[in-house]
Amino acid sequence: GQLSVICFPACDQVFDNGRPLGGAPFFKRPMSVGSHRLKLQNAGFVKVVSVSVIVDQVTTVRESMTP
Repeated sequence: GQLSVICFPACDQVFDNGRPLGGAPFFKRPMSVGSHRLKLQNAGFVKVVSVSVIVDQVTTVRESMTP
């Protein structure tokens, strides 16, 4: 599956189950199928979201990063 993450404003860092993926936005990144716990960070503000990545599909996460 694939994952796109879009943060408003942009995320400084995204972690997948503790593994750093870099900043966001990013689009159609290949990911393993199944559940993922994403930690989104922007200037000290943090959000945690859970997503499911599905075979042959793009999962898109859109999050507002304002407190």
